[in-house]
Amino acid sequence: MHKRSNLRTHRGVTVYPKVWEAIRSWIVSCGYPPGARVATDTEFAARLNVSSQTIARAMKLLEHEGFVVRRRGSGTYLANPSTPPFIIGRMIRIGILMRKEIHASTLSSNGFSSMVLQALRRRLNLEHAETEFDQGDGKTSTYGRWHSRERGVEVHLFGEPTVSGLCHPDYDSLAGKRFDILVLLGIIEDEFVESIINLGMSVILVDFPGSRYLSRADSVYVDPLPGFQDAARWLSRKEVRNVHFLGSLVGATPKTLARTPLESAQIRRGSSITDPDSILRLMTARTALEEVGIKLPDACIHFEAFHEGRLVALGRRLANLPDGERPQALLGASNGQICAVAKAFERQEVSLALAGVTHLKEAVPEYIIYVNPEQVAESVETLIRARLLSPNRSCLKVGVVTRGVLCDGHSETEI
Repeated sequence: MHKRSNLRTHRGVTVYPKVWEAIRSWIVSCGYPPGARVATDTEFAARLNVSSQTIARAMKLLEHEGFVVRRRGSGTYLANPSTPPFIIGRMIRIGILMRKEIHASTLSSNGFSSMVLQALRRRLNLEHAETEFDQGDGKTSTYGRWHSRERGVEVHLFGEPTVSGLCHPDYDSLAGKRFDILVLLGIIEDEFVESIINLGMSVILVDFPGSRYLSRADSVYVDPLPGFQDAARWLSRKEVRNVHFLGSLVGATPKTLARTPLESAQIRRGSSITDPDSILRLMTARTALEEVGIKLPDACIHFEAFHEGRLVALGRRLANLPDGERPQALLGASNGQICAVAKAFERQEVSLALAGVTHLKEAVPEYIIYVNPEQVAESVETLIRARLLSPNRSCLKVGVVTRGVLCDGHSETEI
């Protein structure tokens, strides 16, 4: 510390503005780099000859103007302007639970949940935070962690075990842990969601279909209606009348858990359910098509797993249908699935218009129904912040709208 000063008047009354100014000037004069720890309140009180309470008040003001960062039990640090605290004066613990394993490829793949996670990491300003991984013992959750003292944020990632066949993290991996917020990303297993909400922590459901937890958890969902309405108008202009719809089958947690990776893969292939998101998108597609006078009968609705061979086989069956029954267009809950089906049509040189939901702008077909993962992440961050600042507020449901986009980048509403 520098030499002792005296900021008391002759009557012993603290000159509060001078305390605030003196602390700031001293920190600047020391040439601390951003993120460096500065002197303690006790040291400042001794140096300036004022009470610790006065120092605490001055530090609170410096913290609110973004000059320093205070960490309970850790100390006071010079703020980094490029990484301001997420919530001033707090270290926030966020748990993110995913329907996939947590490892390096999770943070770099182009899957929807992975891209939402990557976007959320950027929004939390943690892209430079080192990732710690733990693959567990095969039956416990795969795990990752980000931490930033400057941002005041810890993020704990929990994913599927590598062996058991669970389609969500292992519940026991969360035992005894406390978080300010739990984010469930892409998890659709009702029993597991219920058990997590019953832990009594704040929860945000992301890409969870249905409204049964509206009063108990915040949620961010993909609103498919605007995008399917755009696609229906596009098909109507092309004078398409015979439209089919393809939804997805997804893995379900089996009653008997696997013991080896091979057994886990076999169980996953045999344990599938109709994707609830696909059901929502089917109902939306029907509504949108009816608005332009196109019917979607039950015989034109299909559900299939994300399996290349099975999707190509479905495409062959559809391409070989007689004229009048063969689809002119295929709407899809997933763009990747309908592109696989379309391969059979291409081989037989049969025309097929495609429009499927995707989060990838560089998708192949002429037309896509686009959902922006950045907007999903932005909504999640907003709900996290709102819950932390107003813990007793009512639960909110936020929709991220889809839109129809032509391959030239123009949205349907711009045409």
